Amino acid sequence: MYETGSAAGHGSPLDVNTHVARFPVDGGVLKTGSNRTYTIPGRSIVVGPNRLTDWTIAHEFGYILGFTARYIRSARDLGRAGYGSLEIMPDALDLMAGPRSAFVRPSHFQSLIDAWTQHAR
Repeated sequence: MYETGSAAGHGSPLDVNTHVARFPVDGGVLKTGSNRTYTIPGRSIVVGPNRLTDWTIAHEFGYILGFTARYIRSARDLGRAGYGSLEIMPDALDLMAGPRSAFVRPSHFQSLIDAWTQHAR
């Protein structure tokens, strides 16, 4: 992976996007060592130190498969009071929207089948 350039030294900061770009583009990358778990959509799941639940893994993998977030999140700086946040989930039972207890639905599978059918043409 590091035929060109040099690898980050042990304990050195790593630019995750640059590192993930070294992998072939026709697959997903599972990367550890972050301070939180998140996804580079369609490309990589970056794993942080917190416990991973089945829901978290399925939700993040949904982004790798091309699904988008189905919730709306905003935050605003409240100065000395900290931050205020708002999260709206139009369908709390949808894996890509719901709070840690949502489901993979038949519509998710149908979306994948439709995408594969379009790709195969």
